[in-house]
Amino acid sequence: MIFEARVKTGRNEFAIIKADGGFEISVRSQPREGEANAEIVRELKRLTGRSAFIVKGAKSKRKTISIEGLDEGGFEDFYESCH
Repeated sequence: MIFEARVKTGRNEFAIIKADGGFEISVRSQPREGEANAEIVRELKRLTGRSAFIVKGAKSKRKTISIEGLDEGGFEDFYESCH
């Protein structure tokens, strides 16, 4: 599954929400030395049990993220379980 998300850093907790036709990910980390990117990958792996990668946007607030072996229906199930 590949999806696009806008990332907000320095938040109180990790969260994923639907926003503006896409997704918004809030992370606790700051965008320095890859800390926010590492948190995204780590938390998505913890929540889905699957490997996650930032495909595009490593230095941008807009990211393209891949979660291996998760189809669109599985992603919707994952998203609903988070809320």
